[in-house]
Amino acid sequence: MRLPAFVTILFTAASTLVGGTHGHTSGHSHAHGDEGAVDCSTTFCKLQLSNDLEKRWHIHLPSNDYDPSDDMCAQCKITVQLIYNGYTWLGYGVSPDGGMVGSTVVIGRPSEEQPTLYELEGKMKMRVRPVTGFNLEDASIKYDNENAQTVMEFTTAFNTFGVTEEDDEYRVGISLKSPTNFIYAHGNEGNVELDYHGGNNKGSRTLENLINPEAASMEDDGEASASAMKSTTLKSTKNAWMAHGILAFLAWGVCAPLAISAAVLRDLDWNKLPFKEFLAKFWLHAHAGLNSLNYIFTVVAFAVAVKNTSREMDDHFDHTHPRMGLSIFILVSFQVLGGFLRPNHLSKEAKSTLRKTWESVHHLLGVALFCMGVYQLYSGLSMYRERYSGVNTVFYIVLGALVFLWACIILGGSLYKLILYIRGGQKEKLTDITEKHGNEDGENDLNFKEEEVVENVDTDENEVI
Repeated sequence: MRLPAFVTILFTAASTLVGGTHGHTSGHSHAHGDEGAVDCSTTFCKLQLSNDLEKRWHIHLPSNDYDPSDDMCAQCKITVQLIYNGYTWLGYGVSPDGGMVGSTVVIGRPSEEQPTLYELEGKMKMRVRPVTGFNLEDASIKYDNENAQTVMEFTTAFNTFGVTEEDDEYRVGISLKSPTNFIYAHGNEGNVELDYHGGNNKGSRTLENLINPEAASMEDDGEASASAMKSTTLKSTKNAWMAHGILAFLAWGVCAPLAISAAVLRDLDWNKLPFKEFLAKFWLHAHAGLNSLNYIFTVVAFAVAVKNTSREMDDHFDHTHPRMGLSIFILVSFQVLGGFLRPNHLSKEAKSTLRKTWESVHHLLGVALFCMGVYQLYSGLSMYRERYSGVNTVFYIVLGALVFLWACIILGGSLYKLILYIRGGQKEKLTDITEKHGNEDGENDLNFKEEEVVENVDTDENEVI
């Protein structure tokens, strides 16, 4: 056998093997892959989205004046059925790029009467907002007790599904024969409250032909596709948010309270105070160094949050937590700058009015920033828990105990010093009054005695005369 013929046979066999393997894969992933060409405008097509979730859809073509070449069929409608093996909420929608942010989805809960159309403006629960002005047709969600399945069904027009109320009324969100990105998600088993779906309960599919899915491929999250890239992005943003929280904790749960404690405890008259001599000598170095570390951690945490928000295509500073973070970033910058530019003392015993004013502002702003930082730690932890469901109650207990400890040291020490300051001022004032009245009484007694002596002398002189 000649070599070219042998190569031809091998090539033919390989092609047949690949074709057979591809056909098997298509039968698993495509709608009715083993039944030949399917027309989804005449029957329901099926697609297994995951082990527990199946999608069925049917395209309704307009009865009159339908142009087969019209890919963006504004008058077309689609009926979608989601069948989940279990009991939980379901979501299915259209995405501009396969990601969550910017998508329009239909979400249904078995505890509600019918599904609702939502716009996903962000990944937080507060950013999932109902779309007004659009109504779904024949929308329902129910739990099938006999088959132990949650079934959601709805019908919507092409120019509604994937289109927000701000868009042009003639724009369509999905098309017949061009790629359309669909996303899906469901809750954990038994959970009907709209909450984070978890990393394994979501996905996306790109359908390049809704009428005849056999004519094009449908991508999977596990493949090297845009959907897989989105899954990787979600995982990386989760790690980035975790890093953001750790940095914020180091800044406002460790460095800031330690810096404030060093300043508060430096001159307390308490012989049993640990490190009393060290604080007396090096408190300023410890205070400045810890505040510098706090500022570095804050800047990095702020940069991570801004970068991560941009990667998720979310809006910046649109609710309390990021706005508070921006405020802290600005105020702590002034606090650190003011620490290095503080006014000097007139002498060891005397302070200028500017110095006294600076100390009051510096102390109050430091305590205020600490309180703001504690609020950020709690709100950030709650947001992470709401989104990823990976925060145990133990974290709240540990953080609460730590905050209580710092509060006792900082607020208790500050209150104790304030009481001593008030008492010292009252004692000094009382001493001044006593000394003043004592001098006046002494002078009056002396004058009285002098007047008495003069009167006696005059009396004696008169008697002599």
